Amino acid sequence: MRNDLKHLPRGKQRELAVVVEILLEEFSKIIATRKAPRLRDGQVLKIILFGSYARTDWVEDPIGRYFSDYDILLVVDHDDLADTVEFWDTAEARILKELSAGEKLRTPVNFIVHSLQDVNHQLERGRYFFVDIVRDGILLHDTPASDLVTPAELSPKTALEEAEGYFEQWFESADLFLETGVDHMGKGSRWSKKAAFELHQAAEHLYNCVLLVLTLYTPKSHWSAPQEVIHPLCWSEDHLDGTRDGKEASQAGRDRREAAAS
Repeated sequence: MRNDLKHLPRGKQRELAVVVEILLEEFSKIIATRKAPRLRDGQVLKIILFGSYARTDWVEDPIGRYFSDYDILLVVDHDDLADTVEFWDTAEARILKELSAGEKLRTPVNFIVHSLQDVNHQLERGRYFFVDIVRDGILLHDTPASDLVTPAELSPKTALEEAEGYFEQWFESADLFLETGVDHMGKGSRWSKKAAFELHQAAEHLYNCVLLVLTLYTPKSHWSAPQEVIHPLCWSEDHLDGTRDGKEASQAGRDRREAAAS
């Protein structure tokens, strides 16, 4: 895995340094308040940039109002520390504050958190999402003796079987929530909050269904999943053509921004 950002404009490199600083600082503050040694002594083992900014195909298109996000994977030393609400809410809030200020950070950030054991388990199973991160990702922070395993190859047969299982599970669940929500809508305004909850659950389960069927992965939290969760091999040709067109249209603007950032 690479560990340099030479392909990025200096402005982007500075932004990512700010993001890493925020993540590590806010995490340190949170675990310092914990009494249990396994939490108080917790570590961020790796911070990995993945997705378009790692692959060098990011898009910044002011005309079409499309801007790529920084996609980041944090690898912690055990599963408890991957609890996004308990350990990472303050980091997310600070990132959003910096983004709103627009001084040190102007690019949106999506980050996900997994334990080293979980990431290695996913790599051993050949999960596309994590395999792509190892192949294309860039280390922004690394702790010695926290190696990632060599990814295995997932057979098409196994991938199909798992995707079918996920579809049956999540589509059926979404359908039940949808049916209940529609039923509650028909009962009048007294049931409107209940109907809204059921319809929200239906939408969330359908979203998870799409992610799991296409990538065999879904984030553990309710945060929006990074755009890069959708594996490029699952995109339609129309989507790919549109993306290529968008990149070509925004190249001139990108060149100007890179020159300014330098």
